[in-house]
Amino acid sequence: MIPKVQALQRPRRRYRCKKCGKTNRKGRLIGHILKHHVPMDQAPFSCGLCNFRCTEVADLT
Repeated sequence: MIPKVQALQRPRRRYRCKKCGKTNRKGRLIGHILKHHVPMDQAPFSCGLCNFRCTEVADLT
């Protein structure tokens, strides 16, 4: 088992965006890509009542 002090100091793996070079943790980089590099016609979330599309489910409310 890793002591808590070492676990807090362990570096996190960073990932690089292939389009703009931004680096971040995996989960945050996925959010960056969805927000900045996905065309709105390919956005993963859409309204069932109109044609509105977005990259974050929170924007539908």
